[in-house]
Order: sequence, then structure tokens, then C-alpha cells
Amino acid sequence: MSILFTTDEQAALKGPHIVRAYFLELDHPDGTKRYHNGYGDLDLPFPSGGSAVTWQGVSNPFNNVLAAIGQVEDPRFGSAPSVNVALVGVNAAFMKQWKDDARSIEGRAATVYFAMVDPENPNETGLITTLKPLFPGGRVTAPALKRTATVNVITLTIESFFQSQNFPFGGMWSNAGQQRRYTGDLGLSEMGTIVAATRR
Repeated sequence: MSILFTTDEQAALKGPHIVRAYFLELDHPDGTKRYHNGYGDLDLPFPSGGSAVTWQGVSNPFNNVLAAIGQVEDPRFGSAPSVNVALVGVNAAFMKQWKDDARSIEGRAATVYFAMVDPENPNETGLITTLKPLFPGGRVTAPALKRTATVNVITLTIESFFQSQNFPFGGMWSNAGQQRRYTGDLGLSEMGTIVAATRR
């Protein structure tokens, strides 16, 4: 999927202090949940248009939930992309609900969007682009729940198609993976073998 920027967005991206903000849309049994890795709540529409929806930021004073969205790395040869999400500071009732729903949450759809932000932009949000789909068609792993004396944490991973199929982008960096890509190529045939060199 290509990510296209408008002419105005391309001009704005030339600014000196551009950063990227991430947005997560999660299919939850209680309804769609939306988070972003900034502060406060944002009302933003989807790239396809329509009315604005609320994206919950990392700090929400009403329920004291910290939603941390990890970095989304570009897929590299021999690895499959995924992104980690943590809900920190949830109360006991919220924790129990996620524990009860763990089975039904696993495998549900999740999409990660991004938008570019210029802190010096005069508009209210600082956004200089619309939401762009960065990680479409992701699937959620079963949430991991951790209780401590001071805080409750729920973590889950959004996996790409290749990650969920246990098949990294570009194949494995091994002789078997190389043979699937280029039959007869011996470039990785000695990978993992012990080589004993004799000096004379």
C-alpha cells in the first residue's frame, strides 16, 4: 500500500522539527478502542473522511490510563514487523475484564495509523498531515496481564500478516531461506557451520 502526501503536506514536511505520531484502532469485544501516543484526547477523522472520532492519548485524567504505543519499525530482511502496546495503570475491574476477554481478543483486527506533527504549527493539534495507514490488517495477540504492588499493566502485540504466519518479510536469513528465494545459490550454504582453519 502506497502512502501518498498531498502537495501542501509535502511542503509542510520540509519543516525542521517534524515528528511522527502513532494512532491505534483496536477491535475490542466492548467496541472499537482508539489510542494515540500523544497527550490528551484528539478528535480526528479517518483518511477516508467522515465525522471525527476520539483518540485517547497517553494521559487521560478521567481513568488514569497510560496507553503507550511502541515504535513501528520498517520491515527488514529476515524479520517481520510488529508493534507493542501497553495499557498502564488500569484498575482492578478493567484488569479482570481483559482477563475474561483474553481469548476473544486474540486474533482481532487492529490498524496502526500515523500522522506527521510540527510542534511549531499554529493549529490546535500540530498535525500537518491526515492520518495515514501504516500497519493495516494487523492482528492482536492474547493480552499479557501483570499485577504489581503499585500498578497494573496490560500488554499486547499487533502482528503483521507475515509475523502472525511465522514467516518474516523476505524469508529467513538462512541457507533454506536462500534456496527458496534463489534455487542453487550457495551464498549461505556454510552459514551456521563450524569452520576449522589450519595455518601452515
